[in-house]
This record gives sequence, structure tokens and C-alpha cells, in this order.
Amino acid sequence: MKKVGVVLAVVLGLAVAALIGFQSYGFQLFGVSWAWDKEKAELARLAQSFLQDLQFKDFDKAGKYHELIDQGKADIPKLIERLFQVKPEVLNIRDFEVVRVDMDQDGKRARTFFRSNLEFLNTAEGDKPNKEKQVEGILYWHKRPGAAGEAEAPTDGSDPAALAEQWFMKLESSLH
Repeated sequence: MKKVGVVLAVVLGLAVAALIGFQSYGFQLFGVSWAWDKEKAELARLAQSFLQDLQFKDFDKAGKYHELIDQGKADIPKLIERLFQVKPEVLNIRDFEVVRVDMDQDGKRARTFFRSNLEFLNTAEGDKPNKEKQVEGILYWHKRPGAAGEAEAPTDGSDPAALAEQWFMKLESSLH
């Protein structure tokens, strides 16, 4: 009888882990991942990387998600200040989660939905802690040809133009 109980507990634990790790584009849990929609998985990875760059205030790296011609114009601290009405240096992005990835029918435009908990530093008064806020946002992406030389010519006879395409963020749209 104890063996049946242990087996049921293990099966139940595996079922719960599967439900927790299941996402609309694949499975990811404890560093193990498998994607059945590689484009959506790539967009989720890019969005997570971008949000992590914001979390650690690496604005130069965060600007690299733009197309090459827009990278020099990306003023991410100014966009953050306009969006949250606070200077970036007093904004602490505590954590974030990419919730969903949507793509259009032709696979050239996408958006990633995220949720984040923010802390506004230097707002504590007496016994009250700093102000906190949960925000939800959307990052907009476009699939465009990459810069020359970024993709190698395929040797298997596939279309070289398809390999040269990559995802770029439309940050102006995303942080308004």
C-alpha cells in the first residue's frame, strides 16, 4: 500500500511540474527546455534578455535590440523616465516574467507580454517601505534582414535570405 502511495505522489509531483513548465510555445522548467515553436521561444528569450538588461541598467546593451540605424537614437533612460515618471536610477526592477508571445499570420511581427514588480527607491517614509508597483507591458518586434555579414550562406541549399532575418524591437512603441 505504501508503494502505491509513493508512486501516486511521484506521478502527481511530475504532473504539477509539467503544468508549471508548460508554455504556449514549449516547455521550460529548472533549466530544461524544449520548444515546439522556435520563433516564439526565441522572442521570449530576447524579451527576457532585454528586461534583464533594464533590470541591471545596462542601457547600452538594451539599445542593441533595435535595428542598426535606430541603435544610435535609442535613449532608453529617457523613455523609462517618461513612462514611469521617475529617474531610472531610482527605479528598481525587482523581477519580471514573460507571460505570452503573439505573432501575426505572416510571422514578421510579434509582441511579447510581460509582468514586472517595481520598487521606487528613496520613497520610504518612517516605518513605511519604498513604494512598489506591479506593471504589465508589451514589447513589439519586427523581423527584418540583419546587417550584412551576420548570417553565413547556407550549404544545404536552403534560402540564404531566410537565415539573414532576425528580430528587432520597436522600443519607441514598446515604452510609450
